[in-house]
Amino acid sequence: MLTRIGWFSDPLQSLAPTSLVGLFFGSILGVWVRETLLVLLGRHTSVLPRQSERFFVQWMIRHPIPKERSLLFWEPGFLLFYFFLILLLGQFLQSFGMSWKEGLGVPEYLYFPTVSSREYFAQSANLFVSLCLPILYFLSEERTSTQNFPENMQAHFLFGLALGLVIQWIVMLVQTLFLPDFFSAGSNLSLVVRRVPGLFLDSGSASWILPTISLFLMRIIWSKIREAKERIFILPFIIILVLNSYLGLRLGKAFWVIWICGLFIFFLYEVTNQIESEKKKFQVRILSFLVLALAFFPILALFSFLPASSSLQRLGALTTAFFQSLWSGEGLHTLRIWDPNRYDMTLVAWENFLQSPFWGNGWASYLMTLKNPDRIGTVLETDFYDSPPNFYLGLLQDIGIYGSIFFFCILGYTVWLKNSASTALLLFLPFFFGTQIQHPDGSFFAVFLLFFARKETESVAKFSAKRWFYPSIMILALGVPLHFLLHDIEKSWEKGIGADFREKELGFYQIGAYEWAGFSGSQHHKFQGKVFEWKTVPVKNKGRTKLELIGSIPESENVTLLFFNVEKQAVLNPEDVQVNIEKERTILTTKVPLETAYVRLVAKSWIKFQLKKRDFDTENRLFLD
Repeated sequence: MLTRIGWFSDPLQSLAPTSLVGLFFGSILGVWVRETLLVLLGRHTSVLPRQSERFFVQWMIRHPIPKERSLLFWEPGFLLFYFFLILLLGQFLQSFGMSWKEGLGVPEYLYFPTVSSREYFAQSANLFVSLCLPILYFLSEERTSTQNFPENMQAHFLFGLALGLVIQWIVMLVQTLFLPDFFSAGSNLSLVVRRVPGLFLDSGSASWILPTISLFLMRIIWSKIREAKERIFILPFIIILVLNSYLGLRLGKAFWVIWICGLFIFFLYEVTNQIESEKKKFQVRILSFLVLALAFFPILALFSFLPASSSLQRLGALTTAFFQSLWSGEGLHTLRIWDPNRYDMTLVAWENFLQSPFWGNGWASYLMTLKNPDRIGTVLETDFYDSPPNFYLGLLQDIGIYGSIFFFCILGYTVWLKNSASTALLLFLPFFFGTQIQHPDGSFFAVFLLFFARKETESVAKFSAKRWFYPSIMILALGVPLHFLLHDIEKSWEKGIGADFREKELGFYQIGAYEWAGFSGSQHHKFQGKVFEWKTVPVKNKGRTKLELIGSIPESENVTLLFFNVEKQAVLNPEDVQVNIEKERTILTTKVPLETAYVRLVAKSWIKFQLKKRDFDTENRLFLD
């Protein structure tokens, strides 16, 4: 809800977690500051009195430590956070090269002719924030909660999840029956295709999160019905079943595939649980799955006879067209009938994977590869760029075979330690329909299912007692990602420093500018940061020159200009730069040495300004004459 409301305060920003980073991270940081103070005060293990007149003792009584706490480095949440941090550092090196060696003010350059290095890195940074904030939240909850018992944490999380589902229902019902644009501003193309997003980021998120949440809660409710023998729980079970099916009429095809398959599997397991023989139970389930595989698509084809023009009817029509094309012998190309754009994007992801099968192309780099003018392969027929249409294929194109194997090993370790296999399996089917974690709502729900509090199993207790087990996990989980970092450092070292970073690939130099959506027709290049560097047009006159920065830059920012020759050696400036601040512009006046090849602008703190496009030549070199 806060993310959706945050869009109104900054509509130029895409609906991303940026508006909640401070709130989310501040809450997590506050928890860990409290724990750190307890350790520093020597009260993290001592028994506290029931009451005291001393201020610090009173505070610690109100904030007791958890009952048990294992070493942080063995926690799966920490290991996942560490792995994602290494991948983010690798993308930082990929985006900016070794320019960080010249100081913390990392300049921004073109990565592709229309994509800056900052924009390239933003994809990875957004994914890191979306994933790691929930991971740190659940890690903090488990390690600092004074009631760190699975039953208490389950009740806490389930109440919040059920409340969130009810709020989503209310908003989606209003959008379906009365106001389609009710609380849907910034929901991408949902309204264009006549779908309802609820409070999710868009209808794509709703199409997989809504049925998955419902199936999860239905399983919890059904277990209560079976154990407590109270029929009152049947009412919410029926409400979820009926209301979700109705709201699904205004959602995508993925909703119905996940919802129908999920219901079939749910009822199959519940019915076969009545079979006492484990052998017969296994045989019946396998046979039922085979029957589902054979009958699933013909059942979907029957939906094409529905009168209403809904997503369910369109899904049936696509299924019928698919069978007709398959019968005519068109081969795998018939898969394009389901969704031409997703089919083409799948081919792009596969082609990217084949270019770097072992190490991948970089974390969250898929969208940027589509903007690479030198990429050879499938060309999308539309300008609609989305994330990889399949999580598993997208993982291969991002981090390759090595990274995917390591990621699933840590994932398996997490599921085993948390005993969350039954909930983690709810992600298996939805992740065939997209990356699903590229948005903060999907990331939070996926992390929730993985870290949902469970009782420790006997196998965990058995292995945790062995001295070699946890140290081995820590060595492998901390050591293997370093190979990715070394690989990225090696690649970045070859690409150079500063404005030379992408010159070989682009053939010209970065002007350091970026363009906001809707301002592509501007006559100015926009800049923000602390350090900027441009290659200059050869200086012919040693006279004084003026560089006009359009924008309000306070005099206290201490803006200076530095000059370098072709070998990137500093050139002595005969006079200090004179700064003349006028209304909405800052004019820098100085004498420029003839041997100047590069100019660097350095500010004391973060600034924003613009330069006229006519200040640059066709090769994006800056005029100083």
